[in-house]
Amino acid sequence: MRDNDLDALFYAALAPAGDQDPAPLYRQLREAAPVLLTAEGVLVLSAFSPCEAALRHPALGKGADLMAFEFTSASSDNLERLLGRVRASMVFSNPPDHTRLRRAVAAAFTTAQVEALGPAVRQRVAGLLAGLRPGVASDFVPEVARRLPLQVIADLLGLPEDDVELFQPWAADFSAVLSAEASADALERAALAETAFVEYLTAWLTDRREHLRDGVLMRLVHSHDEQRLTLEEMVSSAILLFGAGFETTANLLGNGLRLVFEQEGLWERWRSGGVDTVRAVEEMLRCDAPVPVDGRSVLEPVTFAGVDLVPGQTVVTLLAAANRDPGRFKDPDRFDVGREGPGHLSFASGIHYCLGTHLARLEAVTVFSEMVRRFSAVEPAGAPRRRPGLALRGHSSLPVTVRA
Repeated sequence: MRDNDLDALFYAALAPAGDQDPAPLYRQLREAAPVLLTAEGVLVLSAFSPCEAALRHPALGKGADLMAFEFTSASSDNLERLLGRVRASMVFSNPPDHTRLRRAVAAAFTTAQVEALGPAVRQRVAGLLAGLRPGVASDFVPEVARRLPLQVIADLLGLPEDDVELFQPWAADFSAVLSAEASADALERAALAETAFVEYLTAWLTDRREHLRDGVLMRLVHSHDEQRLTLEEMVSSAILLFGAGFETTANLLGNGLRLVFEQEGLWERWRSGGVDTVRAVEEMLRCDAPVPVDGRSVLEPVTFAGVDLVPGQTVVTLLAAANRDPGRFKDPDRFDVGREGPGHLSFASGIHYCLGTHLARLEAVTVFSEMVRRFSAVEPAGAPRRRPGLALRGHSSLPVTVRA
């Protein structure tokens, strides 16, 4: 395969068209060039070992140049302010700033802290599933998959429950930031939504701080008082946690249910006790990763995977392709809820390992456990729709019918 053909294959795998299954593209790229240097000088990794090594390599970090993969439309003052806040967050920072920013919130995401949220999450899930009426078509994505993480992240941040309705349109507009096909108008709406959220959070972190419930925002306030975080860093961290805790989980729930639909007889087996829900969720994460790609910037001259790299170059790790590497997983293209063995890269690896891992798993296990307990069957009720995107893979619609 010629170099320009490999480059085209990479870009097709990066942003598959419509509802196209990217797995065959991942396989072609991984077999033809598991380490690919594109004509633009981007190093693309699609096999498990080099992906994991890149995510952990100290010479490969985060840089603002990675944003070039996300934004191709004309910018505005609002969009520039949005990008500035994203660049200031821990997602695009390196040690020592990354260590300082992450430490300010990491305690809220430990296994013990997340497990303590279990009763509240179960209550939220029960309330949302009660809204799915047996025999009546519903849309699982807006009614459950996107609402639950909004409610849970509001609880975690310590924001009022009544304000969750404010977050939904902001979140919907802001998600255009991670779309491969976002228009200039959509990006402008995303910037305006982010500005509204910044104003809302700033008010809670300053004038209304005495009324905050115990949660992550209160921890950020304490860090600010101890001069460990600036106000801008507090707001950027809160927005990051909101976005990370929302989109990843929403996509996991929708992608996971879609995978269940595609395996005949799985629901009945699950209902009879033949499926371990924790293991099933891990397989959902592996087979259809909510975040299929991650990126790193070269921070210092280094030779990696046999390629000489210079500062400023970009390294792209195709996590979803790595998750289907036959050198790591037996029969990798098969959705096997009983799969045992090595772990996946859906939450990345290294110092930028997803902070909300435990929370996403808790929400997904709770949702599928309760659905299996409550419903004798869950069936497709229409054509699903994928949301276009580079860094995220999920659904905008997944019509379902449940049976009592």
